Amino acid sequence: MTDRCDEELAMLADIRAYIRTAEGPDFPISTSVIDRVLDERNNARLGRSAESDIGLPVDGQQG
Repeated sequence: MTDRCDEELAMLADIRAYIRTAEGPDFPISTSVIDRVLDERNNARLGRSAESDIGLPVDGQQG
């Protein structure tokens, strides 16, 4: 990923920390989208596709 992506992910982490501080530790913050982005980012670094992690066929292979 790019440096800009790293900066934006860091910004999101800072925002999440701020909300937790302002609203309390029990305030629900959905992170499913951020989790998916981080999973895809890590898979790209490892040379894998996100689909291979969830059992979907990749490049014509059967899951």
